[in-house]
Amino acid sequence: MGQLKLEVEGFDIFEAQKYDKCVEEIKGLESKLENSDIVLQNIKLQGELEENKLSSYKEEKETNKNNEDSIQHNNKVDFEIKKTDSALA
Repeated sequence: MGQLKLEVEGFDIFEAQKYDKCVEEIKGLESKLENSDIVLQNIKLQGELEENKLSSYKEEKETNKNNEDSIQHNNKVDFEIKKTDSALA
């Protein structure tokens, strides 16, 4: 009983409150750090997405140009065929 009384008398409520406050602040900072990491990951993923969109746009642009070239070539060939057919008729 004497040991318990010494421990109770040596207890400083203000020190305990300071400790509890520090623990809460640490938890808050850890939470903010986790959130910052998540935001950073999201930014990186958004950057990757934008790169992929740009790459897709460039590929689509090249495909459209190739298709346009093919259509022009086919139109020339069709014109020549019609010209030859009309000359033969």
